[in-house]
Amino acid sequence: MTVKHISFDVWNTLITANPLYAEERNKIIAEYASCSEVEAATVYKEVKTLLDLKAEKGICGTSRNAWETLSAHLNIDLDKVDGLKRDCLAMFIKHPPTLNPELCKKLEELSSTYSLSIKSNTNFVPGSFLAVYSGLTKLPFDFMHFSDEFCLCKPDPRFFKLSFDEMVTFDLAPEEILHVGDSLIYDGKAVDIGMKFCHIINPEDLLAKLKKEELINA
Repeated sequence: MTVKHISFDVWNTLITANPLYAEERNKIIAEYASCSEVEAATVYKEVKTLLDLKAEKGICGTSRNAWETLSAHLNIDLDKVDGLKRDCLAMFIKHPPTLNPELCKKLEELSSTYSLSIKSNTNFVPGSFLAVYSGLTKLPFDFMHFSDEFCLCKPDPRFFKLSFDEMVTFDLAPEEILHVGDSLIYDGKAVDIGMKFCHIINPEDLLAKLKKEELINA
């Protein structure tokens, strides 16, 4: 069947992390934990890996859960979690992810033929917050699904199936929905429920495929 709807992952698919945010975030974490920036960066990476491994098993939670886990690993008092999260997200606003304007233009063009959506795992940065400050809310997405809002995450088939609920009024079959993402582990599982899948490496790869009109048949 012909693809009628395209679902996109976010990180490393549509946007790229800003290294300046990581630097400033690690400084904030180090201050709260009374540790070195090197230790803060190391533990943050370890906790993120832990959260990603849990997501692979279908286990995920809210953004606050992620900050609580990090705080526990660094012995930061739980009554300081909200402040840590607030200060880091304030720095995220100052140093948002990179969203290529040329890619935005191509997505606008794509929306004239296909309906578009987002399906993304999140941990430390809430999905709704991410959407606003990365500029995704300015693009023509019909709906956005973030794991922290549903406590469901890729590759859990229930998370992918949320798209069917959104698209019920369009009466689309699973094979009429294409999911695009950079992870074979998380995004690639869309095929298990009948959706099509296009694996891309990064936003630059996605842009190249859009320019060459290779996305649908990649």
